[in-house]
Amino acid sequence: RRIMFGLFGLILPAWLIVSSVSLVFYLMQLLIHPTLSNLECLLISVTLGITLSAYLNYLVCVILGVNLISVLLVCLFLTIVLVLLPNFTKRSFKQTFLIFISDLKSYNNYILFGVLIGSFLLFFSLSYTHLMYVINGSDHAVYATWSDIAFHLDVISSFVYGPNKYSLFPPKSPIFAHHTLTYPFIPDFFTAILVTGGASLRQGLMIPNVVQLTNFGGLLYAFNLRFVGNGPFAVVGVLLSLF
Repeated sequence: RRIMFGLFGLILPAWLIVSSVSLVFYLMQLLIHPTLSNLECLLISVTLGITLSAYLNYLVCVILGVNLISVLLVCLFLTIVLVLLPNFTKRSFKQTFLIFISDLKSYNNYILFGVLIGSFLLFFSLSYTHLMYVINGSDHAVYATWSDIAFHLDVISSFVYGPNKYSLFPPKSPIFAHHTLTYPFIPDFFTAILVTGGASLRQGLMIPNVVQLTNFGGLLYAFNLRFVGNGPFAVVGVLLSLF
């Protein structure tokens, strides 16, 4: 039951991320492809899509506060735009999908899939073991995150439970009373949105970390491939950059 409840809590965060990434990918494929390949467009769309959803949520939450209704409204808005967009661009989702599939069958793209799988396994295992863990319902930091995890948890909690829940412009510092938060808060705010949408605090930290770092591995490979033009050598560049 605990596992099923945890999975159910990820439905809204997954909807938010998938809808925003899909919208950005559709626009990039329409406007930039074939200057960039479909997979390059998809990799860039992951980063831009998550950024888009974070800022859209911030704009809505400035008006309505950080709550489930705000997150749901952003999800509905992204989905409606995504559904209506083909009526204006004259390109159906089926055409978009077929163009995407036609671009997959190449040797270098098969290597990219391997890089993404390897990046996911690496960063998921690191996040799972070195970020946070739960004992008897309590969140505990791992030694590798002692340096600043308390600050980030304070910022996240200030959006979910504290003074920034209903007063977001400008956000208040959870550390210094009567001072505005000057630290770049959007990554922590996005985690707060995922937690508000149903994710646990640990899930809210892990999801953007794993997704963005896995995507970074793919982007690094695609960037190297543009320079060296050879898949295996591009992988060497990824390994040298990561290790």
